[in-house]
Amino acid sequence: MSATATRKNFSLIVQKLRETQNWHRFDEFLIRFLGYEWEGTDGPGDEMRKKAYRLFLQRTEDERCATLPTIRRWFGIGEFHSPNRAQIYGICISLRLSLPETERFLKEGILEPSFQISDYSEIIAMYVLENRLGMKKYESMLSEYEEKMAGYESGSPRTEARGTEWLFRQFENIKIFPEREFLAWMWEHMESFKGYSRTLQGYLEHYRKRMVEQSQQEIRRQLHILLSETRYYSWRDEHGRKSVDEKKEIKRYLSADSRRKKPTVSPELRKNISELVNIAYTNRAYNTYIVSELFEMWERAGMERQGILPRETVKFMSGKHVSDLFNIPVRNRLAQQTHRALFRLRQMDSGAAPPKEIVSLAEECGGGEPETVEEAVGCLERFEKENKRRRLIVQRGDLLPLILYVAQQTFLQETRQSGAPYDGERARKVFTTLADETLIACGMEPLNEKYLLDAVLLACFQKNEMYTYTDVLALV
Repeated sequence: MSATATRKNFSLIVQKLRETQNWHRFDEFLIRFLGYEWEGTDGPGDEMRKKAYRLFLQRTEDERCATLPTIRRWFGIGEFHSPNRAQIYGICISLRLSLPETERFLKEGILEPSFQISDYSEIIAMYVLENRLGMKKYESMLSEYEEKMAGYESGSPRTEARGTEWLFRQFENIKIFPEREFLAWMWEHMESFKGYSRTLQGYLEHYRKRMVEQSQQEIRRQLHILLSETRYYSWRDEHGRKSVDEKKEIKRYLSADSRRKKPTVSPELRKNISELVNIAYTNRAYNTYIVSELFEMWERAGMERQGILPRETVKFMSGKHVSDLFNIPVRNRLAQQTHRALFRLRQMDSGAAPPKEIVSLAEECGGGEPETVEEAVGCLERFEKENKRRRLIVQRGDLLPLILYVAQQTFLQETRQSGAPYDGERARKVFTTLADETLIACGMEPLNEKYLLDAVLLACFQKNEMYTYTDVLALV
């Protein structure tokens, strides 16, 4: 069967899948949470949406967490927009929800990780939720902490940075502290609030490394097949240089063969080998590999988008997005340093020369070398605005494509080694096991076919055929 035919089959499989049920959306999650139920797969009707909306306004009358048009969109009235992470905290604090209920909103409602306790804004939100203190108290505590943080000098005497598990253990003790004591404890342990999860970053790095290793192994396997069609291996035994790496040795062979009166390697084969050598032994950045292997392959294969899957369900990661993902620690560090630097600069004369360390920070932020405080403020304010937009949290939709790739490559390598035929159920099991272990460790919802992306990725494992994320991207 041709590649075009198999892609058409996958298109039909996913098209049918989309029609089988009403897929998870936050508006329906919220309406159900407020106590409303409906029959069938068409979702709640307009009247039910409006009733749930009015109930939400009644329960949050004293502390609105957003404008009325924004709240209406959360209920799918007129149009639908899902709230972001900060808005989820606003919803849960305004509703006076418990921590377990808030965790449901994060993990199940918007499919994001559970509490990021190493983010100072989230541990304050957790404290406010635990003590049912409301939005005004949350905003005042956050403002007070940020003001103290702005005056904090990195490297000044404080306790050493601790990890997420330690913070969670400590929270069980400090959640009952009075507000003043809680903030004092946070101030004392400020170095621990890096703003991101090391566990999430660790898994992201792990899959990036696995992807590159597996990709190069597969390319080297293909390269070996092509080289076996030539005299390379016998030539290497006779003329090879032990001190020369494989890449240089292959190129030396191709060069020597091309100078022969009657070359044994055809121009087309030489071209194919050269291309594979450059990829198999490249020192390209890891991020380039990910973008190339997962998110550009469908374009190089000449595949056209089919519009079957919604764009918000399936991620097209640009090089910029991938870079931001792997630079989350750097961007969080710069955010805190910029916040503190701006606090210092706004207390100085605008025409004065900025401190050397702030000039260095401005350079790192891409703003050149400001000569005055006014220039430094402008530079850091521009960076702060851009950096806020590009600071990310690793999400399920970021990890699952990487997990799918690694799981499928692992299965294919094991199958080649054992000589066993393709087994769709076994291939699917490799993926589900790896995905669930990773997602649970990262504080995320495990695979569930009520989520459209999960169902589509699981549909990649058919009885007689296995489809890749490249095939999924073509359906957007």
